[in-house]
Amino acid sequence: MEAGQIATGEGGQIWAIPHAFENIQLFYRKDTLEKYNIAVPTSPPEMAKACEQLKAADPSITPLGVRGVRFWSSIHTAAVSIARSYGVHDFVVTDGKLDTGLDSPESIAFHKDYVDMIKKCAAPSFANDNWYEFVDGISSGRTAMAIDSNMFGFWNDVAGKPASGKIAFAPPLHAPSATSFDSNIWIWALAMNAASEKKGTAWLFIPWATSKQVALKGALAGQLVNPPRTST
Repeated sequence: MEAGQIATGEGGQIWAIPHAFENIQLFYRKDTLEKYNIAVPTSPPEMAKACEQLKAADPSITPLGVRGVRFWSSIHTAAVSIARSYGVHDFVVTDGKLDTGLDSPESIAFHKDYVDMIKKCAAPSFANDNWYEFVDGISSGRTAMAIDSNMFGFWNDVAGKPASGKIAFAPPLHAPSATSFDSNIWIWALAMNAASEKKGTAWLFIPWATSKQVALKGALAGQLVNPPRTST
């Protein structure tokens, strides 16, 4: 982006117009953590300790909701966001050759902490859990914390819903030694099929759907979170 405009660079092309986005955060039930006097965790080891405290205080509560189902989205949410702060890279260049970075000391440290956290925090159904399960848990109060798209917290923290006023947000977890955090971002966009026979109509729809007025109305109504426009 340059001065708020979509920048294509030299020879670049615009393939789609941004419509909405989400980033990964820790969101939690304020009432649950306050009830059991548990501080908001900032790292996987802190989270593991907090989960043990929650389990001891109330075994009926799932301490942490996180995706475990065998699908690509389980990796790009909590895992990727936390791994980056450990210094993990998918690939590295060694002696001029491309090599995997997943066997690095940083990656091994991350995986040990992450797996320990899952064992102590996640539900027994973790390997089959997608976002639906823990969003429902956060909404009902059966789940204390979750690491995933911040929009799920927004959806459940609106007037008239059971969790209204009870959800708070924090940065995603990071390595114990890290001084900053990373958060994966996912962007939705609208594009036109090159084979469309109604390109004029399609183009009229795209600017309307991504306009400031529509984005603002959607965001305020809780139906379109994180509009990408700075003005919105």
